[in-house]
Amino acid sequence: MQNYGICSCICHFFFVSLRTFVRMTKKKILILQEDLFAVPDANAKLVFRIGIQLLKIGYNVSVLGIAHNEKEQEDEYKGIHLIHEPDNMTKEMRRLKERLGRFHWLRYILRPRSIWYRINNKNYTPFYLETRSWLRKHVHEYDALIACCSPYYPLSLAAEVADRVPVIYYKIDPVGSWGEKSNGDVALSTVENEIKWDSVASRIIMPDVVYRDYMRLPTKVNGHKTTVAQFPNVRPIVPQQQRSKIVESYEKDKINLLFVGKFYADIRHPQYLFDLMEQLRDTQIALHIVGPLNYMGFDKAYIDRYFTNKIPNIHFHGAVPPAEADDILLYADGLVHLGNSVDTAMPSKILDYISSGKPILNICKIHTCPTLPLMARYPIGMTIFEDEGINELVSERVKDFCIKNRGKQVPYNEIKKLYPECTIEYVGNQFDETIRAAIKEFKTNKI
Repeated sequence: MQNYGICSCICHFFFVSLRTFVRMTKKKILILQEDLFAVPDANAKLVFRIGIQLLKIGYNVSVLGIAHNEKEQEDEYKGIHLIHEPDNMTKEMRRLKERLGRFHWLRYILRPRSIWYRINNKNYTPFYLETRSWLRKHVHEYDALIACCSPYYPLSLAAEVADRVPVIYYKIDPVGSWGEKSNGDVALSTVENEIKWDSVASRIIMPDVVYRDYMRLPTKVNGHKTTVAQFPNVRPIVPQQQRSKIVESYEKDKINLLFVGKFYADIRHPQYLFDLMEQLRDTQIALHIVGPLNYMGFDKAYIDRYFTNKIPNIHFHGAVPPAEADDILLYADGLVHLGNSVDTAMPSKILDYISSGKPILNICKIHTCPTLPLMARYPIGMTIFEDEGINELVSERVKDFCIKNRGKQVPYNEIKKLYPECTIEYVGNQFDETIRAAIKEFKTNKI
């Protein structure tokens, strides 16, 4: 028995030492983005999934981003270290604004350093300036830095420290060719800046729609650094224990269609979809919309007409947490996807829809829509183009599709076989290979 106790102690010491060694030898990765996952943003969701997969592979992962509330859901990150904001200034200013009410202007007197943020000649945001300062102090603690766009300033910040750490860009959206659509980032989003940043990057990862845009511009000079990786959205969706109130609102005698995501007044205008639903208002087909009102760019009259539930078969529910959005997908009778008016960016939620296995009605604004190749593989999908107009023939096709496919669902095992390059595991391995190559090359060049 005494020998058994000694052996047990030795084994325990061995495993503790091994665990400590593994922890010490894990590569530390810093991911720089804007919004964290609790914000209903497609890009934040993509970055979260990549981070989780890198954790599973064996990396030590940190994510630096903006916390839009004081109770960011850290448990949702499942082991990723969150750096909500690199400095407390932004958070303090938000708290002061809430406490001071109509005297919120006093916050600049109480925090004089914030005045500098307002008068700096390049009009950088406090988050940008604080992140720049934080990176200069801490970037040496990491083995690699992954900067995600859009927006585009993470690329700019990462380029400034590319001589100190291997820098990898994850270009979820186009950069140089999207200058006119980047709002506050318009000064950064130029082909010239993109070439300059990419020249110091170790590697660049982007989906195929962005790659095609990248290689038709002068940016192709850095094309040898690129890895094409699809959006990592194909994964099994597990029902939540507590059913969403939105699911409870589905009317059993109707065919409940669902749209999850954001509309935009420019590249993803929903007018055709709304006109179609009004054409179908006397049928048993209803549309449920889940997503935020902000970022839409519509005037008050438009919002009042379409987002206040005044049209009997159009129901707007607002934003929900990402896990709840997944759950709602599983209980819908069919899903509605709305494509962009440009072919250089694709809404990544098309792959979330595909993961659910539910019937998909895909509405395309252009005949070069990048969703078309994906939908061509999907067993229970139908695509219509906006230039077909709204008429009885189109509405009958849509109605027949909804009735015929109500209750159908493609098993996930079949989805995984149809879209292997879009699974989290596949894309995670692509990131792993890219990171290891970037670190190796960076160390070689430093010698």
